Amino acid sequence: MRSLEVLGHVLDYIEDHIKEDFSLQVLADTHYISLSYLHRLFTCLHRESLREYIEKRRLSLIGAEIILSDQKLIDIAFNYGYHSYEVFSRTFKKYYGYSPKEWRKLGDVRELFPRVHLLTIYNDKGEDVMIRVSNIEEYLKIAENDSELGEYILCFDIDRFGFYNRQYGWQIGDLVIETAASRIDKHIDEHMESYRIGADEFIVLTKSIHKEKVLEIVKRILLDGNEVIHLQNENLTFSMSVGIVQVDEQRASQQAILAKAQEAMIKAKQLGRNCFYENV
Repeated sequence: MRSLEVLGHVLDYIEDHIKEDFSLQVLADTHYISLSYLHRLFTCLHRESLREYIEKRRLSLIGAEIILSDQKLIDIAFNYGYHSYEVFSRTFKKYYGYSPKEWRKLGDVRELFPRVHLLTIYNDKGEDVMIRVSNIEEYLKIAENDSELGEYILCFDIDRFGFYNRQYGWQIGDLVIETAASRIDKHIDEHMESYRIGADEFIVLTKSIHKEKVLEIVKRILLDGNEVIHLQNENLTFSMSVGIVQVDEQRASQQAILAKAQEAMIKAKQLGRNCFYENV
C-alpha cells in the first residue's frame, strides 16, 4: 500500500506543478525515494515513461488553454515552462500534428491525454492490484442518480499497446489510441457515452439496453480488429479486450462499479487477444 500512496502523491504533484520546469530527480527527492525506484513504480502503473507522461499531460493542458483563452501563444508557452517558443512550437506540432496557431484556428478542445488516477482492487488471492483510472467517476455519479443511464458498462483495453509504443514510438501509439476511439464511436449509438481512461483504456456507458444488443455492439467492435490501418508509413492491425458489467439496481459506488468493469476486462485479456468477458 505504501507504493500506491507514493504514486498517488507523485501524480498529484505532477498536476499541481505541471507549469513548472521540475526535474525527475526533484520529483523523486520530494517524495523521499530514489529516482530508479520512482521509475520502477511508474512502470508498474503505466506503459510509458514518466518523462513522456509529464510531457503529454503538459501538452494536453496547453492544447485546451490555447483554445479556451485569449493569451498570446508565447505567453502560454512560457507559463508552462518552455523557455524557447521555437522548441515549444516544434514539440506541440509533433504531438498534435498542428502548429499552435493552426490548433487555435481549429478550435478543438479535446483532451488527448487525461491524467491518471489510482484505484486499488484485489485479485483472487487478495493481493492489491494497481489500476489506472481517470475522471470517469464523475460520470458514474450521474449514473447513480439516473435510472436509465449506465445500465451496462463496457471497459475496453488495447491489446499489446506497450509493444506499439516501444516498436514504433509514442506518435504511432497515439494514432492507435485515436483509431481505437473512432472504432468505438462508430459502433455505439447516439444515446451512449464513451470516455477514455488512463492511457489505452476506454469506458462506454449505455442507457437501458438488452444484453443481446450489448454483445452485438462488442462483437462488431472486435471484428474491426482484423482491419489493416494505415498510420503514417506503417500498416498495422490491433485488437482490443473488453469487459462487460451491468450496473445493479442498488447503484453501487462508482469506484466499485469501475473496479468490477476493470476486473472483467482483465479476465478478457486472460482469454487471449480480441476477446470479451461478461461479468453480469
